[in-house]
Amino acid sequence: LLCDNIVNVGIGGTGILDWNNFMLERLVIRYKPKYILTFVGGNDLNRGVTMEEVAKELEEAMLKIHAALPDTKIYMLISQSTK
Repeated sequence: LLCDNIVNVGIGGTGILDWNNFMLERLVIRYKPKYILTFVGGNDLNRGVTMEEVAKELEEAMLKIHAALPDTKIYMLISQSTK
């Protein structure tokens, strides 16, 4: 996963709902990346969002990305709650 142009759009403290509702289009899809590396779940789970809800929202995000960027590869790190 070597890239010559890397854009870090991570924002600490955000959750999957934040990304689905307004950040995904503005901060990810607009750059038309070849690869996306994302860390998901930790903030949501620590706020009491269930794993099922996180999975549902994550699926929605993946569908949005693949609809806009069908050739983009997505790599995920999935966190567990720290509580």
